[in-house]
Amino acid sequence: MQKIVSTLTFTSSAKDHGNYLTCFARFTRGQTLEKSIPIWVKRNMLNLDWSFTTPRSVTGLKGSCVIIPCKFTYSKTQPDGLQVIWYLYQSNGHPFVFSQKETNILSRYHGITSLTGSVTEKNCSLKIDRLEMFHNQDQLYPWVDKNPITSYHSQGYSFLDKSTQILVLDHAPEPQISIIDVPRVGDQSRISCKVQHRCFSAPPVLSLTGIPGTNRTIDSLVSDGIWERTIERTWKVEESHNQVECTVRYSGGQSAKSELLLHVE
Repeated sequence: MQKIVSTLTFTSSAKDHGNYLTCFARFTRGQTLEKSIPIWVKRNMLNLDWSFTTPRSVTGLKGSCVIIPCKFTYSKTQPDGLQVIWYLYQSNGHPFVFSQKETNILSRYHGITSLTGSVTEKNCSLKIDRLEMFHNQDQLYPWVDKNPITSYHSQGYSFLDKSTQILVLDHAPEPQISIIDVPRVGDQSRISCKVQHRCFSAPPVLSLTGIPGTNRTIDSLVSDGIWERTIERTWKVEESHNQVECTVRYSGGQSAKSELLLHVE
């Protein structure tokens, strides 16, 4: 009994994926046998047709929400039916942080993640509704491809250098309080207090004490994922007004305050 082996060496390309290789065996009496196998080509992540931009890190308060800003672009025509997936970076495996199709979301992110943008806008931003201390230092990254991440090999390349690290704080930062107009007895003057945050759906609550007056609340977008809330008070200056205090309270229960001495003219 003899065994004959024919070995084919070839360099695969992306277009070979899903094709078949067929081996034919022809015998001296004319019989022919054949066997086919499918070609499954794993593409390198370095050769993706798309890229994304996210910040190196985002900082949020325990109990509050946070948004990871994300934009993506396609070097070729963007495929139809794209869906955004987010993963937790690990040296092995790809645990889901967010997916519209998958149900096996990592337990510590289950039910608290959602997208704030749409694929048509090339927006892949991720919202985490409620941060906890066990989210601290997690590294997250998005996936925007028709093919699953497991169809690519990552030898010599990883998403670690492009992932976003989550930093969770347990203590609230102090608000910034400042005089807009010089306070003169008998005149109208203004004072403002502001704080930056990353939870637009549940912004912090600012309050001023020490002087009577009317308030105006201003919300503004500082940069992707960072908002600023300002409370501006207008009041009639009296000689007895010598101090004002601003307090900020967050949805996670944290609070902080700042004081400012008034030098009334």
